[in-house]
Amino acid sequence: MVAVAIVAIIAAVAYPSFTDGLRKSRRAEGFKGLLTMQLKQEEYRVSNNSYSATLSAVGNPASDYYNFSISGASATGYTLIATAKGAQSGDNSGATSCNTLTLTKADAKTPAACWK
Repeated sequence: MVAVAIVAIIAAVAYPSFTDGLRKSRRAEGFKGLLTMQLKQEEYRVSNNSYSATLSAVGNPASDYYNFSISGASATGYTLIATAKGAQSGDNSGATSCNTLTLTKADAKTPAACWK
């Protein structure tokens, strides 16, 4: 009985750390998708003199944990967005929510705490 209680206590302490680590590793999938889209935007700009406002032109990265979108595309810039879904929802870095990751033409990455 004591052994079961000890195992339960260890599991209760370890599980939150495990899920936090899992979300952090999945966050890398969001980063990869945004960085791939950034590269595709620059390739698109070379041929079209502006950045694409549609995912179909730059590719929509396949992901089980993020939905990707483009905002504010123009001749001079864009904002790429990765929004957590499913098991990745609830991702945090300390007190900062990492449910929405953004990357701009100027290479601004927000929230900064999530990109570390």
